[in-house]
Order: sequence, then structure tokens, then C-alpha cells
Amino acid sequence: PSRPRFVGKFGVTHKNGEAYPFAPHALAFSPDGRRIYVGVNSSHGHDLQPDVTDAPPGAMNFATVGRDAGGVYIIDNSDFVRRKADPKLRLIATALHAGWHSPVRATIGRRPYLVSAGELGACPGAWPRITAIRDETKPVRTGEFRLAMNRQENCPEPNAIEKGSDGLVARAGTPSSHFQEVDDPANTRLGLFGFLFGGVRIADLRNPADPVEVAYFKPGDPCASRVHQDPATGNIWFACNTSGFWVIQLKPGLRRQLGMPDIGRRR
Repeated sequence: PSRPRFVGKFGVTHKNGEAYPFAPHALAFSPDGRRIYVGVNSSHGHDLQPDVTDAPPGAMNFATVGRDAGGVYIIDNSDFVRRKADPKLRLIATALHAGWHSPVRATIGRRPYLVSAGELGACPGAWPRITAIRDETKPVRTGEFRLAMNRQENCPEPNAIEKGSDGLVARAGTPSSHFQEVDDPANTRLGLFGFLFGGVRIADLRNPADPVEVAYFKPGDPCASRVHQDPATGNIWFACNTSGFWVIQLKPGLRRQLGMPDIGRRR
């Protein structure tokens, strides 16, 4: 680790053998390193926004970074794990409109899923989406988690900044997804979601088709960090822009209701 070595810049290789550049935003690895789940907002393969033909990777417009833009590439990374000569990142499938920002793995009812989202944006903002990947070649968007303000009918009229930015820049107070996490990728019960001015929202994901909010913490300033639950203590860690670093816990009765073990308070 003290001597990192640049290996090369790699495009994604389609099953037809064509390789092309793509614009990844964030990614997650499988435990064995053989799969990479990559949030992608554009590519030269035009397989994410087929109707957007003039936007190179990284282009900033609502078509490429809006709530419904892009998706998640499921990539076979086995060539690198095996240290093969001339390795390739082989595209297995694309989960369209599954959310291009920070996908995370989840296992619900012993079945594999991805939880991902868009990012920021004017009302109705962005929100987490849940995609089943039991058949990696055919990912299926299964469910989503929205707040009431993530519904267009509840949005105010766009202001001048929101209109001028094509909806990419929101007014203060807009609740919109930024990062999403789960309590345990190997045995998932909860989604841990930062919603900026909506605070941190915690959802029961045990029915991935119909996530239900079970708790929230809203300090008033935007919470934009990742959210982590410490398995030893049950403490939930996150940071917000001006109020700083927080540590919270679910109430014991709620933990029992969710089938989680009792954990006493620890200093």
C-alpha cells in the first residue's frame, strides 16, 4: 500500500468484445473481488441514455446526472483477480435507472440486491432504489424508498436557480438522497439513508418491494455523509454539514420489533 502502482485506464468490455470509456461515480466490490457494482452516469456505449447522443462521459446535464439518469454496471472483475495478462472489465449487465450514485450490496431473505440512488437535484430530488440481482444478467428494479417531498405533486414551483440549472441545483431545504448504506450487506434489515435537509432516514428493507421508514434523525442542516452502523454497539455514525459528527441508536423496542439483538448502551 505504501507504493501504489498505476496499472492502466480501462474501459468496460461489452459481451460483443467492444470496449468503450465510461464515467463511473462510485462502486462496490463483492467480497471475493470478482464483481464490481459501478454507478455510472454516462458511457460511450450509449447504453445508459440511448436518447442522449452528444454527451461525453462526465457531461453535466439533467439527462446524464438527473434522478433517472444512468444506472449500475455489473462488471466481471475476474481477470484482475486472477492477474491475467491483458485483463478486461467485462460487462455482465446494466441495471438501467437503478441510481448512479454509490451502489451498495444488500442480502435480503438470502437473495442479493443492490441499493443505489441518484444524487441531489431540485424537488422531487433523488431517492434510493432497490434492484434484485439474483440473475446477474437480468437485474430487476424491485422497489424504492421515497419521502413525501420526493413526489412531484408535493413540490413547490421551481425558483430561478433551479430553472437556470436545469434542476441540478436545489434550494436550501430540499430533501434528496446523497449516500445510501445498509446495516449489514450479508444480512440486511435496514437502509441507512442520508437525505440532506431531510436528515438521516432509516428504512426497514425486509420487504424490498415496499420499504417502510422506521426512524429518522433530523438536526436541521443537510446530512450528506455516509451512514454506518457499528455491529458491536448498534451505534449509528454519520456527519452533517454544520452540526458535525453524530452518534445515535435505535430504541430497544424498535430493535426487537425489527428482529435485531438487544444491545445495552455503552460509553
